[in-house]
Amino acid sequence: MTRQWIHDRFGAAGNMPAYRAVLDRGGKAGPEETAVLGDEEAVAKEIQRFKDAGTTEFLVCPVGPDAERERTIRFTLDYV
Repeated sequence: MTRQWIHDRFGAAGNMPAYRAVLDRGGKAGPEETAVLGDEEAVAKEIQRFKDAGTTEFLVCPVGPDAERERTIRFTLDYV
């Protein structure tokens, strides 16, 4: 459901040449495949993986029902 929500709202970005090139290099079909999803432990593990690879900035876009978005925001603020 969440990846479909992302696809429905951001999928068109996958047709933009510059972004399409980035997705292709990463072997991703669309923006929905770039999302980090899961519980706090799973998300923390993925964020650490990105940090270890040299990422210095993250974009957080909470999705889902209000309670899930609030949980994501709280986690993000506590994590960084």
